[in-house]
Amino acid sequence: MCVRTRAGVRIVACVGAAALLLTSACGGSTNPVTPGGGGTTGGGTTGGTTAVTASIGVQNTPCVAPATGAVSCTFAGTASGATGPYSFSWRFTSPTGSVVTATTQNVQPALECGFAPGVATFQLGVSLTATPAAGTATIVTSTQQVARAAGTCGT
Repeated sequence: MCVRTRAGVRIVACVGAAALLLTSACGGSTNPVTPGGGGTTGGGTTGGTTAVTASIGVQNTPCVAPATGAVSCTFAGTASGATGPYSFSWRFTSPTGSVVTATTQNVQPALECGFAPGVATFQLGVSLTATPAAGTATIVTSTQQVARAAGTCGT
């Protein structure tokens, strides 16, 4: 399964233990996308252009969000292929549609009370766009369970 958007950016999605297989129908080689080490990986060749291969890793789990400040875990982006250096763009989405963004390779986003109010745990949507200096950008997505610090944000 492959979705192309503007500028030939390929979108790859993986949730939980599910895996997608990218085939030549996407204009490139067969390329498995599997979750591993707390994240997802995507990339390969698209229509003869080398795309960056990117992955999302989550370090220091479980992820706990305090009332203010950064979560306890770190979201780590990696990239290879195409031509570096690489830029990273993160998008974190709450179940209610609130969004926090970041543009560093590794990030601990601030998911304060207004981000997901009144819940003890929530599924955080995570999207990473890895863009090489030359080549095609790749977007990988994942989810991560986040718990609120005890007694905060109406929990």
